[in-house]
Amino acid sequence: MNTLRERILASSGLAPVAVPCPEWGEDVVVHIHPLSGDDRDGLEEESTELASESGYTPGAGRKRLHARAVVRAARDAEGKRLFQLGDVEALAAKDARVLDRLYRVVDRLSAVSEEEVQALLGKPVAPPGDVSSSGSATSST
Repeated sequence: MNTLRERILASSGLAPVAVPCPEWGEDVVVHIHPLSGDDRDGLEEESTELASESGYTPGAGRKRLHARAVVRAARDAEGKRLFQLGDVEALAAKDARVLDRLYRVVDRLSAVSEEEVQALLGKPVAPPGDVSSSGSATSST
């Protein structure tokens, strides 16, 4: 009898989703696989680094998020990766409609929405005594 651990480690997870991309050529189908834990961690680390490098400028951690996620999740019909990490810039220059279509599937399978990335990045800690503009402070009136 298999233990729970063995069953979990042997599971294949969610099935990939075939996404037609006719804008990239006749019969082009990209297979989006759920991100592995390592791929998800890499995406989060990049987002954190981008945000940090910009001094946590709003939106900086989301730079090329769609392309970065698709690079990690896109496969051919045999399950081989289509892109390398070095392809992010080139992929980001492609038609946004196609990239968004693929990203939406990555998000659905792997929960990497822009909102989740923003929550991960958080906000830099304000010095004591600073008043936040978030509206979370309570009024004494």
